[in-house]
Amino acid sequence: MLLLLNDAADPGFPSFPVLRATEHLRLFGRLLPDCFLNQGGDPYLAALYRRWPGRLAMLPEVTVINKVGGVQRSDQQYSEPRYSRHSIGKEVMLQQLKRGTAVLQAAGFGSTAVPETARTPEHYRQQQQRQQQQQQPPAKQIAPAGPAAAGCDSGSNHDHEGPAAASKFNSAAAACNSQNPAGNSPPGCRKCSNACSQHTSAAAAAAAAATPHTYAQCANGCAASSSSSSGSSSSSSSSGGRQLAVDVLVPTARLDLDLLQGIADAVLSPAPAGCDLSLILVVDRAAADISSEQRDWLQQLQCRWLHKVRVRLNGTNAGASATRNRALQESLADYVILWDDDIRPTQDPGCLAAYVRAMQQHPEALGFAGPSYVPRCPSSLWACALHMSDCLFFWDAAADWKVADVLPWAVTANVALVNCAEEFDLRFPKTGGGEDIDYCLRVAGGRLLPVPQVRCWFEVGVMGGGE
Repeated sequence: MLLLLNDAADPGFPSFPVLRATEHLRLFGRLLPDCFLNQGGDPYLAALYRRWPGRLAMLPEVTVINKVGGVQRSDQQYSEPRYSRHSIGKEVMLQQLKRGTAVLQAAGFGSTAVPETARTPEHYRQQQQRQQQQQQPPAKQIAPAGPAAAGCDSGSNHDHEGPAAASKFNSAAAACNSQNPAGNSPPGCRKCSNACSQHTSAAAAAAAAATPHTYAQCANGCAASSSSSSGSSSSSSSSGGRQLAVDVLVPTARLDLDLLQGIADAVLSPAPAGCDLSLILVVDRAAADISSEQRDWLQQLQCRWLHKVRVRLNGTNAGASATRNRALQESLADYVILWDDDIRPTQDPGCLAAYVRAMQQHPEALGFAGPSYVPRCPSSLWACALHMSDCLFFWDAAADWKVADVLPWAVTANVALVNCAEEFDLRFPKTGGGEDIDYCLRVAGGRLLPVPQVRCWFEVGVMGGGE
């Protein structure tokens, strides 16, 4: 299990994860793959454990403040880090996530998921009370040395409020350990153990099962067998408890709070079975052009949904393609759903469930498209002109597509694609136009499966150019 602490500079971002290292090190042989230098390790761990139900939890009661340096958010004064950053890049990161997921899948990791009720702050408070009743000595440090604190940056300045915060932290770490004690950990690699038992003696098979597999061994052996059996690294959650990680990416220059609230409600409603949904919102405005009401709304949304909502500010008007690229760079999910900021999703409960079902049923597919409707509004010259020009043909083609089984492209107002390192081409107009065709062709090869149940309507009064 991985616990996330609240980063004061970037609420919800997995800056300081707390990992039960004994289980992780037994399965992988190391904390991180060797390709990681000094960037990306914490997001990698969070993205890895996010793919398993009940294995990633937020502890909002413990706030960590980094006073040393390296804060990059555009809405705050930048502070230089103490070292040169070296990122491995998104393509390598996604490859490592596929390998790590295959290792956990082969080990039957999802078969011992933590119940949802065990992930709440109330659970940790109850755990702390039980510890106090047992008269355990109080903790003296907020970041204990040992397995429970693996993954923390020892060079960071961990601000806290004395013994009270330390007690909360250590109680959470103890709760993390109690969910899966070392003696009850699953075998190092069930696939390898089963294969060995067919050709060796019972004693040798037992010894093989008890021997932990290193990251490289599982990446080269078990990962290959897992990917060949499942057909895709993004298989459905029915295999070993694995769930899909899906991010909804929304670029916004309008900052229409009514429309954004509807989008947030659709994303943050109870997630479909076998899926973890998150929202990444990128504001394409200069900081001076954001009103206090808008800024308060963004902060409240992010603080209310820690590690489910990520808000980023461009600091300037960069344009549609650059803003979507910023959102793509933030995502380490299996799939990304691209929505525009001037659409209203259908009000059906769980409107994104159809996308998730399509992803689970067709793991070989690289993209999916839902219909985007422009209402026939006689009072809007813009809407009338769009309908008369017949340029809306592909916008809602997913609702009734009879030409073939697949769509060649779809507008970025409502499309889902496998997450990859491809980005939007910045040569297209900043206000948008053509970049969606180009991106769909490069990522999905012009083969998007229609998902007519995911319906979105454009808000006629605000549409027309921009994100």
